[in-house]
Amino acid sequence: MNKNRHTQLNKTTKTVRKIAAAGALAFGIGVGAFGIGNAADTAVTAYAQEYNADSTAYHLNLDADGAWRVYNADNQAVKDYDGLVGNEVGWWKCNNGIVDFSFNGLAENEAGWWKIVGGQVQFEDTGLVYDETVGWWYVNNGQVDYTSNSVVGNEFGWWKVTNGRVDFEYNGLAFNEFGWWKITNGGVDFGFTGVEKNEFGTWYVENGGIRFDYSCGIKRKYIESGWANVGNGIERRIENGGWGNVGNTIIYDGVEYRVENGKAIRQGKRYVIWHDADGNILREMERLEDGVSSRKYDAIDEITVDVDDNGNMIDDYHYNEIHSPHMVDINGETALRIGDANGPGTVEYNTGNMFGLLSNLNLKDFGKEVHLYWLNL
Repeated sequence: MNKNRHTQLNKTTKTVRKIAAAGALAFGIGVGAFGIGNAADTAVTAYAQEYNADSTAYHLNLDADGAWRVYNADNQAVKDYDGLVGNEVGWWKCNNGIVDFSFNGLAENEAGWWKIVGGQVQFEDTGLVYDETVGWWYVNNGQVDYTSNSVVGNEFGWWKVTNGRVDFEYNGLAFNEFGWWKITNGGVDFGFTGVEKNEFGTWYVENGGIRFDYSCGIKRKYIESGWANVGNGIERRIENGGWGNVGNTIIYDGVEYRVENGKAIRQGKRYVIWHDADGNILREMERLEDGVSSRKYDAIDEITVDVDDNGNMIDDYHYNEIHSPHMVDINGETALRIGDANGPGTVEYNTGNMFGLLSNLNLKDFGKEVHLYWLNL
C-alpha cells in the first residue's frame, strides 16, 4: 500500500467513530440475516466465522509493521475480527483483524452485503458481482439488492436475477426494461426461436426475445359483397362474411400456431363432412373452364380454428358453406340436416341469409367433426 493510502487511513479514533456511524446510516437498512440471501441462503457465509459484531464499534490504526489493524473502543487490537470497518475515506474488508487489500468479492456488516474491490466497499458500483463462496449477486450502489428480480447483463451474457441472486436453475420467460426474454439455465438463450409460455399466455420468441411486433396466420374477417336483385326490381347489397387465416402459420414442437402481435394461438382442425341422400360422403366434381368434368373429390371441409391446450375451441365459428348435391339423384323436396357419423339429426342446416346473418351451425358446439346430410323428404 502506498504512502498516500497510509495517510488517508491514519485518522483519530474520534473521527473514525463519527464517520462510521454516518456510514451505517448510509447503508439504509437495519440489522438483518448474517448469511447472504434468504431461506437456505441465510446459512451461507464467506468468512472464517459468522459475522456477529457491530462494525461501528471499531476503528483502524496503522501499526509499525505497516499493517492496518482493527482496534476496539479501548484501543485494543481485535486480532480475530473478520468483517468491515469504516473511516472517512471508505469502508474496508478486514480478515483476522487486518485490512485485506487483496480481497475482491462480497462482505457483510450489520447493514447488509457489499461489493469489495481491493479491500474497499464500492458504493458507486451497480451490476453483477461474483464471490467464490456465495456465487453471483446483483448489487445496487455497492449493496446486494434482494428486491431485484430482472434480467441483468455482464461481460458473460444476460442473466435471470431472482431476489438479488443469479438464478442458474431458472427456465422460462423473464422481463427487464428491454423486453421479455427466454431463459435457459439462468441465461438469456439468444439461439432460441419458438413458442414459450408464462402466466400471461403463450408467446412467439425469436432469437431469445418475444416479438411483440410479429404476426402471422392472422385471423381476419373477410367479406364477399355485391349487388343483386332481390325481387320486385329492388337491388340490395349482399354481404356474406366469415373468418379465415391470412398468411402462413408456424409449427413448433409439432403444434401449429398463428401469431398476433407476439401472442401465439394454438390451432386445431375441425371437419364438416357432407353426405348424399344415401348417406354416402358426397362426391363433387371439379370442372375445367370448358365445362368438362376433370375429377371427383370428397366434400369434406377442413377448417382451422383457435383452440386451447386441451384442443377445445376458444371462439365461436359459424360454418356457412354449401355443397351442391348435383351428383346425387334427389327428386322432389329435399332437406339438409345436421348430424353425426351415425346419421342425420332433426335440426336443419341454415346458412343464414344474404345479409350476413350467422348460420345455425356453430362448430364450437361439436367435436372435431360434424356431418351434413342431404335428404329426400
